[in-house]
Amino acid sequence: MQLPEFSEYAAAELLAVRPAAADQAFVELRPVDGFVAGYARAGQFCKMRIGGAEGIFAMFSAPGDDVARFLVRTNNPEGGEAADALVRLPGGTEVEMTLPAGGGFDLERARGKDLLFFATGTGVAPIRAAIEAVLRERDAYGAISLDHGLRSPEHLAIGDDLARWEAHGVDVRMVYSRLGDDV
Repeated sequence: MQLPEFSEYAAAELLAVRPAAADQAFVELRPVDGFVAGYARAGQFCKMRIGGAEGIFAMFSAPGDDVARFLVRTNNPEGGEAADALVRLPGGTEVEMTLPAGGGFDLERARGKDLLFFATGTGVAPIRAAIEAVLRERDAYGAISLDHGLRSPEHLAIGDDLARWEAHGVDVRMVYSRLGDDV
């Protein structure tokens, strides 16, 4: 897959970093100028640069939100220097960030149809953004379901969304690859 062209980096303010789940953190930024207008479709992503480390991050927030939210994997043994550097920064720090890139999900074409989403691990970030976008126009779509694979219940980062989604008719199924003795 060839990556799209990214805009130049611009300064964004880090608002907050908070734990999301095991080896994951929520990151909130006040986005760069043009971000809100450029974030047109769930599934888009941007680049961030922290010191000398660069990373590509999918949006966790839905298009139209005034804060850019990300779900970041931490302590990744296969890399992730930018993510690890990002989650160690204090609020108020400037982070370099591009405008959103990529085509995202064409939810307009899915109007009137049932939606079936699949995600594993932090790959749920752009799927969450899509579900949030769909729920803003819930009557325009058919049945919605999400199959979410993750290591264990401790790795569930979208727990705060589940009750609200289920109240809106989203069928969520979790598939765990490693269960502890207590499950």
